[in-house]
Formats: sequence, C-alpha cells, structure tokens
Amino acid sequence: MRGTSGSPFFIEKISMKTEHWKIISLIVLGISMIVILFLVAFYFFKPERKETKVVTDSTTVSDDPASLLYVSEDGGITWRGISGGKVTPFHIEFDIASSRLLIGTQENSLWYANSAKLDTVAQFNASSALPSDATIYDIALQKEGAKVYLATHRDDRGFVVEFSDSTARELFFMPLTDTSVRSVVVDPFAKNSLLVSAGNVLYISENAGETWQIAYRFKQEIAHMVANSHASGEYFVTTRRGEFFRSSDYGETWKDLTRGFSKLKGSRDNQQVYVDAGTGIVYLASKHGLLASRDTGDTWQDIPLIVPPDSLPISGFAAHPTNHNILYISAASQLYKSLDGGITWKGILFSDKGSITSIAIDSLHPNIVLIGFAPKKRF
Repeated sequence: MRGTSGSPFFIEKISMKTEHWKIISLIVLGISMIVILFLVAFYFFKPERKETKVVTDSTTVSDDPASLLYVSEDGGITWRGISGGKVTPFHIEFDIASSRLLIGTQENSLWYANSAKLDTVAQFNASSALPSDATIYDIALQKEGAKVYLATHRDDRGFVVEFSDSTARELFFMPLTDTSVRSVVVDPFAKNSLLVSAGNVLYISENAGETWQIAYRFKQEIAHMVANSHASGEYFVTTRRGEFFRSSDYGETWKDLTRGFSKLKGSRDNQQVYVDAGTGIVYLASKHGLLASRDTGDTWQDIPLIVPPDSLPISGFAAHPTNHNILYISAASQLYKSLDGGITWKGILFSDKGSITSIAIDSLHPNIVLIGFAPKKRF
C-alpha cells in the first residue's frame, strides 16, 4: 500500500531527504571554506620566486659600418669599432707575452692588433704554413714562452701550426681530407705538452709538436676541448652529439658526465666549454643557456639568463679574470653583462652588426673587452 501525503511514512521520507541535503550542503560548505583558507594562506605565505632582472644599458656605440670587431675600454659602457676589422672571427685571444690581440678568422687566416692601442687590425704575412685563405678554428698560447699554436684548415685538410715571432711552422696534419683540427690545447702545467682534436681522435705531443701519438678515440666527433688550469692533467671534451667528458689522467681515460644536464632542453646543442681561470668553475654554454659546475662537471647549476631557455644559443661567453661575479654572454646580436654572478643583467643590442661570435677580456686590463661578429646576412 503506497503512502499518502499525509501518512507518517511519507512525512518520514521527506524528513530523510531534507537531512540528506543538509549533510551534502555542510560538506560542500566545509570544502569551500578549506579551499578559501588555502588560497588565503598561499597568497600570504607563498615562497618568493627569484627572477632574473634585466636593465637596459645606456651604452654608447661609436659605429664603424665596415668593422666586425668592437672594443670597450670601460667594461662595456662604451664601444667603438676597430679599423680594418672586416673579417669574421672564430677565435679571439689576448697574447700577453707579445702585447698582441690575435684574431683567428674564417677563410682569412690570422689577424692581429696592438693590444695597447687596439686602433687597427691587419693580416699576418701569408706563408705556405699559414696561407691567406686558411680558417683558424682555435688558438692556444704557451703559459710561459712566446709560442702560439693554431688549429687551422686549408685545402680540405686540418693542420696544427706553430706561430712564433711572426713565423709560421707546420707541426701536424690530418692524413685524411675533410677532417678538421677543431681544438688545440697547451697543458697549463707542461708548456711542451700539446693536445689536438681531429675528427673523433685525440692526439698528444709531449715535445712541443715534434712527434705525436693517439691518446684516445671517442665514438663521436670531438666538437670542443679545454684544459683545467686548476688541476694537472684534467681536460674536458664535448662531442657533436652533445656529450660531455672529463679526463683526470692526461687523456688516458674519460668519464661521461652527460647525464648531469641532458634532461635540460637544448643543453646538448651548440655547446661550448669554458673554465674560469680564477675559480676553476666550468661553464657550459648551449642553446639551452648557461650552466655552471663547481665540481668539474659532476653537478650543474642553471644560471638564469634574460634569453629564454632553448630560444637562442649562447654564442659567446667570458668571465672576469679576477672577479668571478662579472660575466659576459652573447646571443645573436645581444650582449649581456652581469655583476652578481648572473642574478641581474645589463643588455645592449647591436642590431645592425650580425651575431656576436666571440668575447675576449684582456687579463692584464680586465676593463678592456672585445667582441667579434659574424656579418648579418643580406637577402
């Protein structure tokens, strides 16, 4: 028998429904109050987010439309073009022993300037060992002595050239064509010990390039190699696949440290390795940005940059020789300077010059900074 609207059974059913909705309303109200309290607490107690700050620099540039080399003599406040600098630099090095700035170029051989004036640049006289159309990929200086070693490429073959007192002498050549010598390193603790990377092979000479032997074969082509001036026999190598290796026994064995940064997007593209001469901090520049390691590559710290990660490769980097907080980086035609280790940056845009390929600091006069450009492509 069905209950009627006036029956006790029907009244009890309505009462149960009312209680049921009251319980649901209380639960919803409680959840709403918890969410509101959480949002209020998060607003007042949320952790402070550290952001990289950029300040537009009021830099003065004395433009020289024909020059691809610019110098600042006040730490990047003002810049001027260097007369005659019409070549695309691959590597720039201050040669303290001979008071020269050396510029290794693409298909224009070796150029120089008086580092005390930096008013004009000129090409060294061509020779059979260093013809005027050679490409200079790398420059290495003896820590003590006047010799300079060049990783060069000409006639579809890689060479190592010794340069001393404006005289060039061939020390090493690749037996196979289309194999470049990309890096040459002078051991910081033994001035007659040289290391050369060509293809996937690392070569070593212990008598200033008179004889050579194979030190190690990598599975991939070597892209970049540097020595640690703070640890005898310690070298770093990157490969074309973006791998990062460290040797602590003069190149006999190598440890793969790629895993420490490989999850960062772009960190294995366009890599360059730098070792801070003052602190021994290892910097890895890439398309991702700039990473720093204080334990020779075991762990890495991401340096916050103005350039968004994986947007523009870092094309140039330099650290102050005595103040590790002063850093310079370049990305495309943008140059940035930090005075606090990368927390804040000042930037300048060289909009009509092309991409900044290299940055060099005079270690004797750190306010003198030089940058080189790859010319802007014209269509």
